[in-house]
Amino acid sequence: MIKGFIKKLVEFIKEKLKVWPPRMFIICLFLSAELIAQDTLAPPKWIFNGYLKDLNSFTLPKDPVPLQYTQLVHNRMNLKWKPTGNITAAVEVRNRFFWGDAVKNDPEFTDHLRNSSESVNMSVVWFSTPEMVLQTNVERLWVESRGKKWTTRIGRQRINWGMANVWNPNDIFNSYNILDWDYEERPGADAVKVQYMPNELSSFEGAVSMGRNSSKVIASLKYWMNRERVDWQFLTGIYNRKFTAGMGWSSNLGKAGFKGEAQMFAMGGDTGMVVNVTTEIDYITEKGWYLHGAFLYNMQGAKGEVNDWSKLSFQNTPDNLMPTRYNFLAGTTKAFTPLFTGTFTVIFAPFTNMLIIFPSLTYNVSPNIDIDLVWQSFYAESNEKFSNLAQVGYLRLKWSF
Repeated sequence: MIKGFIKKLVEFIKEKLKVWPPRMFIICLFLSAELIAQDTLAPPKWIFNGYLKDLNSFTLPKDPVPLQYTQLVHNRMNLKWKPTGNITAAVEVRNRFFWGDAVKNDPEFTDHLRNSSESVNMSVVWFSTPEMVLQTNVERLWVESRGKKWTTRIGRQRINWGMANVWNPNDIFNSYNILDWDYEERPGADAVKVQYMPNELSSFEGAVSMGRNSSKVIASLKYWMNRERVDWQFLTGIYNRKFTAGMGWSSNLGKAGFKGEAQMFAMGGDTGMVVNVTTEIDYITEKGWYLHGAFLYNMQGAKGEVNDWSKLSFQNTPDNLMPTRYNFLAGTTKAFTPLFTGTFTVIFAPFTNMLIIFPSLTYNVSPNIDIDLVWQSFYAESNEKFSNLAQVGYLRLKWSF
């Protein structure tokens, strides 16, 4: 099967090269020449980086379902252009090749690869079989103009309005799944964002984005300020035709960091209003242990015993950040040596009695090569019995360039 796949892949690449426009080759030569010609003493006009990752996942679901295995070869290429001091443009492309049981067991696997915050489909599924999918997506594509007080960015971008580290109710443009640890960049949105900074202690920011259809429109204004060494932000706007408003803060309690966010959505109808609230504290000990704890209240989450956990989803939305209503997180990270780091995280949802154990180990083989070993254990109470839902292990090799 592997030989057959390689043969088909080679034939596919040859076929694509036949129709590849010659002008693209000329453009690539021009870009390469421009990069080489840069004065090493001057700020570079072109910045190129990225990575190549091989992620192997092993899922041990409940009996009698057998072991599930999926492999993901993940490549990201980031190109940034700075023609002048106040103009910046960027494009970031994500290539992913999936092979294994995750593809085979989900007939709609390719549809789930699309980001709902992206209004324009800039992804290509090069080929799809019952066991394999190769997809390319333009993750970022934006142009930014920066002045003394005004900054404008247009295009596909990450609008990061969250202040906390775990859950971000204020991040209404592009929420993310905290268990998707392999997605460091996090999702983006097709948007226009304008920022005005009257001084160093305050700023105004406005953004508008559109999702896959006309009902998925988000428009919001944010005001940020620093008072007495506390960062505050307040935002209001429209989220998918619903009024929304929120606030967040970031400060210190002694030597510990203290952050929080709250967001309200006026849902209308029988639902009325829903709220997400999170608080978080973190601290670094003298011996280098990073300790953090967080709490999330999600009004739309389950608040009692769940009989069928397969119906709950971790594919979060800004107004529904977890499948459960009350969520506590506790974790620690420690660099045991300059090359070896360990992390241990626990998430617990009382009343539904859901427990997630999330340990990980990272070893830096060389300055640009890392090996990660991650495990996720899911437990929950169902039919008055606390039992295992699934065990998922990950082995990742990452080469950064």
